[in-house]
Parts: sequence; C-alpha cells; structure tokens
Amino acid sequence: MNDLVSIIIPAFNTSSRITPALESVIAQDYADIEIIVVDDASNDETGKIAYEVLSRSSFTHRIITHERNKGVSAARNTGIESAQGKYICFMDADDIIRENFVSCLHSEIVKGECDISFCGLTDTFTDGKPDNDIHYARGNRNVSGENLILCGNVPPVYCCMYSCEFIARHNLRFHEGCISGEDIEFVMKALCMAGKISFTPECLYIYIHHNSMGSGSGN
Repeated sequence: MNDLVSIIIPAFNTSSRITPALESVIAQDYADIEIIVVDDASNDETGKIAYEVLSRSSFTHRIITHERNKGVSAARNTGIESAQGKYICFMDADDIIRENFVSCLHSEIVKGECDISFCGLTDTFTDGKPDNDIHYARGNRNVSGENLILCGNVPPVYCCMYSCEFIARHNLRFHEGCISGEDIEFVMKALCMAGKISFTPECLYIYIHHNSMGSGSGN
C-alpha cells in the first residue's frame, strides 16, 4: 500500500472553475489520495459542484464548510488539522495538476527521506499569452532551504509536498488575517525549518491566470 497523500483545496465562490481542478486530482496516477475541499462560506454553488464531482471519484474525499468566510489561510489551516495523510499538498481551486504531480513529488520526498519536495510550474494565461514554465531549481535534486531563499528561488506553496510529521513537529500554520503573501510566509517558514529538501524540475502544477483572480474574499 502507498502512503496516503492529502490534497487540501481551499475554495471560495469558485463554482465556475473548481470542476477542472478537481477532475485533475481525480485523474492522478497515484492510488492513495485524500481530497479535502474547504468551502470558505461560498455564496455560490462551489460546495454542491465539488460534491458532485468528487462523488465520481474512488479517492477518499470530504468537503468541510466554514460557517463564515475566514480567508484562505484559515481554510488551509482547517485542511491541515483534518488531514489524515502522511504527506500534504495544497492546491488552489482554479488551477490544474498534471496526472503525475502526486506520484513524482511522493517519489522524491520518500527517496530522499525529505521534509519537503517540490516541482516547477507552468503559468497558463486565458487571454492568449504563451505559457511560461518556471523551474525554481536545477542541477542536484537535493537543495537547501537557505540557498533557495538567498537565490530568490522560493517555490509557491502549491508546488510542494510536505511531510505531515514535519508540519506537526514545527506546528506550521498559515498566518490567519494576512491580506496577501500568506503562502510565501508559510513556505519561507517551512524552508527555514526543513532538514532535507528535494525537487523535480518538471512543471507539474499549472497555475491559471484569469480575469476574476483576486476577486474573492480572502481566497
């Protein structure tokens, strides 16, 4: 049996975009995944659509609904606290992951006995601009958090897989109430505390730029 990997997806009013995001998770070539959608008090059909899509999946899944909108940091923290996996990944509800996202990051984190593994990403634009691949690191697959920070190659929170034991040991959480940059703050803390870190240069996360980005309340 493979290690269980929890994928945490905060969502707020993403009814028009969450279906392809969840379908990309369902299509993963890794067998043991727990999908946690944290609906941050959406006032559209985000929760209903997530339920309909996930009901077609064989993966363990659940939808947690906040009674009031608390912001993306609180939503991710809710996911961390409810995750049952040995490893955790974060994903935004309007992005897509390639089918080998989980399997590649899991292979790297296990092979290197690491606290964190990460990959590159592809910036995709809905306005017709060409895609842009970002690799963050090259060369030796084992890197240090210090070097990543000093070289300005800090990967986004959603390009990473984290050991749950590592997160629990350092009580890592997102800073609730942060207006912006909460993801970078979390990653910087994690990189400073991590022992071993590994990466794959493959661009396995697809970050989708669209006109409604940033219009949600805290998500």
